This record gives sequence, C-alpha cells and structure tokens, in this order.
Amino acid sequence: MTSGPPLAAWWFQCPRLDYILAILCVALLTTWLSRRKPKSTLPGPRGWPLLGNLPGLGRYPHSSMRRWAAKHGRIFQIKLGRQTIVVLNDPALIRDTFTRPHCDSRPQLVLQTEVLEGDGGLSTSNGARWREYRKFVVCALRQLESAAPNIESRIAAEVAHLVKVIAVTDGRPFAPDAVYGCMSNVMFAILFGARFAHDDADFRRYVRDLRAGYRMSAHLAALNCFPMLARLPLMRRSLQTLSENRRAAHAFIADHVCDHGTVLTDGEQPRDFIDACAMEEHRRRTSGKEDDHFSETQIRYLIGDLLASGIITSAHSVVWGLLLLALHADVQTDVQGEIHQTVGEARAPRVEDMASMPYTAATVWEVMRYRSVLPLGVPHATSEEMQVDGYRIPAGTHVVPFLHGVLSDPAHWRYPDEFNPRNFLDENGNLHRPAAFMPFSLGKRQCIGMRIGEQKLFLLLTGVLQRFTISVPPGTGTPDLRGVPGVTLAPPDFQLCAAMR
Repeated sequence: MTSGPPLAAWWFQCPRLDYILAILCVALLTTWLSRRKPKSTLPGPRGWPLLGNLPGLGRYPHSSMRRWAAKHGRIFQIKLGRQTIVVLNDPALIRDTFTRPHCDSRPQLVLQTEVLEGDGGLSTSNGARWREYRKFVVCALRQLESAAPNIESRIAAEVAHLVKVIAVTDGRPFAPDAVYGCMSNVMFAILFGARFAHDDADFRRYVRDLRAGYRMSAHLAALNCFPMLARLPLMRRSLQTLSENRRAAHAFIADHVCDHGTVLTDGEQPRDFIDACAMEEHRRRTSGKEDDHFSETQIRYLIGDLLASGIITSAHSVVWGLLLLALHADVQTDVQGEIHQTVGEARAPRVEDMASMPYTAATVWEVMRYRSVLPLGVPHATSEEMQVDGYRIPAGTHVVPFLHGVLSDPAHWRYPDEFNPRNFLDENGNLHRPAAFMPFSLGKRQCIGMRIGEQKLFLLLTGVLQRFTISVPPGTGTPDLRGVPGVTLAPPDFQLCAAMR
C-alpha cells in the first residue's frame, strides 16, 4: 500500500494555499484595524421619529436613564429631537472624559439665548473668558475663607437664625421654607458682605423669583430641542416672565453693587467678593489689559450666576437632609449622640468638628448621594472631535454625566437604594469616600463651591439637630421621596415638627 505524502508536504502542495493564506491575512488585518478604529454608533434606546427619546424620559428622567443605563452600559446615546446626547454612566469614564481639554465647554442652549441673552456668567461662558473667571473665583473664595468675618462665620450666623425660626414654632408643624432665605443670605454675605432681614420685600422677591425661575425653566426645557415652540403663546408668556424676573434680579444686584462702596489700599485683603472684583478690575486697568471681562456689567452677570447656582442647590440639599433625617429616627439619634459627645451643648458645631464626627460626616455625604439635586449633572459639550471609550464623538456633541446612575450603582455601593450612612463607613466605623462619590461632578467644570456647599450642609443639619428632634407630623403620611424633577431634583412640599431637646 502506497503511503501518501507527509501532512506538511500536502499542506505546502495544496493548489490554492496562497489564496487561502492571503484571505486569512486580509481577514486578520481587517479585524485588527476594525478594533483599533473608533466606533461611531453608540448603543442607546430606540426613539420616536422627530421626537427621539423625549417621550421615553417620562416625569422622572433620571429613573428612565437608570433603566437605559442598565441595558446599554457605561456609555450610550439618546436623541432629544435632533440633538444627540452622550450619557456617561461610569465614574472612571466620567473622570477620564471630563479632565480632557476637548470636553470642558458648555453647550449654547436656546433657553440660555432667549432668557439670559447670552450673558457671560461663569456657568455659561466658554474659552478664555471661562478660564479667567474660574481662576479668579477660585482664588477669591480661597481668600474669603480666611477673611474676617470668614465664610464659616457667615454660615453660622444663618444657622443661628434658622434655629430661632424653628424654636418659635413650639412643636407646631412648619414648612422648612426659611432654609431658602438662610442660604440666600449666606451667598449675599459672601458676595456683598451683608445679610438681609428675612422680611425685606426686595430680598423676599429675589428668593421667590429665583425659586420660580428654576421651576419654570424645567417646563421650558423643551425649547432646547424644539426652538419653534417659543412661538406658542403659553411658551412666550413664560419666557417673558423669566426675562422680567431676570432683569429685576440684575437691577437688585446692581443697586447693591453700587451701594457697596469699595475703597481698598494696596495690600488689603478683600472683605467680600465685590471687593475682590474691584481689586481685579483695578489690577487689570493699571496693567493695561484691555477687555470687558471685569466690566461692571460682567461683574453683575458673574455675581448673579454665583447667587443662582449657590442658593438653590444648597437649599435643596439641606431640605432633603431635614426630611430624610425626620424619616430615619435611628440615623437622627446616632447623629445627635455624636454631636453631644464631640461638641456638647455649650457651643455650636464648627467645620473642624467634622473630622472627629465620622458618622455625621457620612450622613452629610449620604444625603448628597441618596438625593443628588443634580441627578443628570450639568451638560458638557465637545469642542473638537474626540474618542471616548472607543467611540468617536463629534465636535459639538452634548455629553452628560449620569450622576444618579453612578451614585446608585450596586457595583459601587453596599446600600444603593437605601438612605444609609454606612455607605461611607468601613467595617471599623472609619469614614471612607468611595471614588464613585461625585455629587459635584468632576473635571475642570466641577462645581467650584463644593467645599462651601458641604460646609453649609454640615453646619445647618448639625445646628438644627443639636437643638431639636425633628419628625413628620403624625397622620400626614410619607412625603413623595421621588422629589420634583426639573433643572434640579427639588424636595417635595412637606412639613416638620421640631421638639426642643
């Protein structure tokens, strides 16, 4: 029996082996190149013609986003009308993307153009103007932390006022609306160096219009997707109301800027933010730097922006904290025990006490985690085409950090859907800050007031719990903890009872 050729010989003698090898090489090369090439089509939920995913967002957009994130992963896209929104749902991906130079812009939205008339505040500026403003504001706030009176003492003054307001209720049910006045006065004290009486008519109007503006902006958000809706009578009336409120707010700010009377000599420290602005304007003028970044008009815009962003988010967080502590008596008791052990009753809590109060600090962080007041973050925009997680993201794309998804992801939290301070405590009861904790977002556009915001929440909550035990009035039921969605996630309307300790 004649044996055939060895296997190796057969292989090399195969008549079309060169074709087979060529095809294999091409296939391998194509596969390798396709894996290196950025993907252009992001996963995401299927949308409706013209409307995109707008109907699917429902009343609680962050809840819908969470369902989509569970299905589509750490990066996906949605369509709101013709606008593509890239959603980031992973802490490492958010950190990497938002620290890159091509994703530090803010999108120019229709609502901003219609109402704000393109003003140059910190949150809406881009490019060189934004970089200058951010650097200046960060330096000014750092100076004011060590000024006399400093930021902490200004917060403490409003804590004392809130305690007096609650004491007057004498155990009767009350709505925690005074918190919004207190947070407004903290910001006015930092910026203007003075506080207002809570019954001052102009002050009350400013706070009222600011809260109304946030609620109204939520209803008008569809204009960013469908600008033609601005022609509808109802939309036009709402836009007109917002514009009138904004002009009244700027007139209010302008009056107090003019009345401030800054007179500083070289080497003096600023007493407040207006002083810091005046010093910067003088420095730029004497150095021959000609631009309008610190003109009187731009300073008013900048102050208005800082007021609006610094009041509502902080006040919402404090009110959420009061509600959550009223509903979780065990957590409230443990916080009060730590206050008694660390601070006692003879003085009010101070920021420095936070380092010795791990359970209380964990509770403050848990309030910000469990009810993030900005569940969808604040949108960024790409200034140039960039690659994110293997996908090609065109210039001008809106990029959203899904903070609610990150802050409630079971992969990062032991108790993702519970209000539980142990999310921030290790097995020994020591304070631990997970990398996924980013209530103020990340990157160059991270909230510059995050340190002050945390201080306000700590001092307000501990100041109240040092003097009172709070609860929801009997028979009123549990308030809707889903909150009121909009530009921010506002707490629902509710009442509290406070018993003197």
